[in-house]
Amino acid sequence: MRLKNMLIVPLLAGMLGFSGCAPGILSKNQTSTAGQSAFTGEKVRPGMSRREFIAKNGEPYKTAFRTESDGTLYEILYYKERLGLWYILNMAFHFRDGKLIAQEQLDEELLYQNEENKSK
Repeated sequence: MRLKNMLIVPLLAGMLGFSGCAPGILSKNQTSTAGQSAFTGEKVRPGMSRREFIAKNGEPYKTAFRTESDGTLYEILYYKERLGLWYILNMAFHFRDGKLIAQEQLDEELLYQNEENKSK
């Protein structure tokens, strides 16, 4: 019995360790396993407020802002979204005076690479 426990504990610990492969900056709201972005449908609508957007999608991992010449506050909220098991999408959401005006997909990151793909 003791030998069995000695084998099961490391096995379970290893399984738990490997199950946390996604970067810590991704929340449950930014993970999609269906092959479609989680930032679709009711979660993202033009004109929605910054506050409502964050309430539905979580806090961004990065922000940027500027004041335009007319005094309007322009903000960009950056999110990373895990798409399936293999990709991270970098997304930017643009707000003017606290209202969503644009959504932009930035670059894609491949999570796992084999030796052939590393040199590309």
